[in-house]
Amino acid sequence: MSGKSKTKDRKNGSAEERILAAALNEFADKGFFGARTQAIADAAGLNKAMLHYYFRSKDNLYQTVLQNVLTLVFSQLKDIILHGSSIENRLNLIVDLYMDIFSRNPKFIYLILRELVDGGERLEKVLIGFNEMGLTPFKLLSSAAEDIEMNREEVLHLFISIVSMSLFPLIIDPFLAVLQNYDSRQIKAFRNERRAVIKAMLKAYLKEE
Repeated sequence: MSGKSKTKDRKNGSAEERILAAALNEFADKGFFGARTQAIADAAGLNKAMLHYYFRSKDNLYQTVLQNVLTLVFSQLKDIILHGSSIENRLNLIVDLYMDIFSRNPKFIYLILRELVDGGERLEKVLIGFNEMGLTPFKLLSSAAEDIEMNREEVLHLFISIVSMSLFPLIIDPFLAVLQNYDSRQIKAFRNERRAVIKAMLKAYLKEE
């Protein structure tokens, strides 16, 4: 292999990494049923035989992509929830985690939304594996329920509120652009303001509790 080829391989990542990156884009844009393995192979600079070699099937590839996305989020969420700082600080960190990860990786949101529209069957399979390891947000938050003086139902509602409040501002660009005439700079400023508002609402909620 020439030095130029080696440089290109290092720059673009391994074959498996290129497949996963291309698959994330394809699945996020078209969903599981609309995605084509040939398009993934083309984007990764490989042939379909290589996709089969690494992942055996489209379904396995899709579930690997889902699992990788959730692993990135859940592993950091675990560190925050089990951290010894105050509950207010931990909730603020969770808001930052969701808004930072998904604003940097909008394809993550599209992937999950398309999966939910398709019924969520494959997402359920992936979540079962995390749940059995005690790594789902619900399991993690439940383990911290006593520490934050809430029962499991209250913790569940709190978690859903955080997720919805944190993610929705990241997918409403068309509304802001049309209804408020916001440009990209103003949309970014709104998201920063929204982050502070969410934290303030959580702080008020904790005081009420």
